[in-house]
Amino acid sequence: MNTKVVMIVGMHRSGTSVTAQWLNSCGLNIGDTLLGPGIGNDDGHFEDADFLLLHQSLLRNNNLPDTGLTDKIITLLTPQEKEQVNKLIASKNAKYNQWGWKEPRTCMFLNTYSQLLPQAFYFVVVRNYNDTVNSLAAREYKVQEEKISRKKGLSKLRWKWLRRKSMEQILQKKSGFFLSIWVNYYEQILTLLQTLPAERVVVTSCNALLKEDKSAFFKLIKQWQLAVNYVPFSSIYKQHHLSVVNNITPYVKDKTLLLKAAAIEEKLQLQLAAHS
Repeated sequence: MNTKVVMIVGMHRSGTSVTAQWLNSCGLNIGDTLLGPGIGNDDGHFEDADFLLLHQSLLRNNNLPDTGLTDKIITLLTPQEKEQVNKLIASKNAKYNQWGWKEPRTCMFLNTYSQLLPQAFYFVVVRNYNDTVNSLAAREYKVQEEKISRKKGLSKLRWKWLRRKSMEQILQKKSGFFLSIWVNYYEQILTLLQTLPAERVVVTSCNALLKEDKSAFFKLIKQWQLAVNYVPFSSIYKQHHLSVVNNITPYVKDKTLLLKAAAIEEKLQLQLAAHS
């Protein structure tokens, strides 16, 4: 049986959830148990719980945060860890002749997956670093906002001041860290793309799919030969979920990191153009 596997890869808060939701609506099986709604993902994360739990375990084994929010990389898994990954893949292959998954931490293990799934297809979702960092900050802000909302006796003026201060503090403290994670993830993706034939890759963004989703979809059925049905991406995407975008440049102290991010973003834009 010629099993077809699709990896939906991209940075946290890059649009992988809505992209996975779209592909799932088109008929691609992306997991039996999907992670439900949460802060910043009202419609659900559309993450395969099996891969999520596996990745969290592997990250903890390597003394990294299981959130995957790190600028470190895992160079090599142990034979036992690789066997865990292979066992999960085998169980999916035994059940389905076409399947896929979305889980942002996948980017931390692309080298392993490219070895274990040499014929896999990759649906790469790109989002620029400024918007991604803002989205990460906005998600953290919502957590802080819930804490503020539980405080009693706040005047409207005090409430507004605390909310504004909370977001400002997050941007000041976390912009550089979030940016370093964005750099890490897309460096792993760009390294992978250098090794893959163009026919096994889609590189896109939510904005690109909103403008024209059929070229990406037709690649799924013509080149990848998946049994899926067209559903407009615009019917899934919700504009109001976008967060307010601030310019993160003043908040990033390490200006060399900004230059590195800009260089990576330029390479990603070239990939987007090549696959449009």
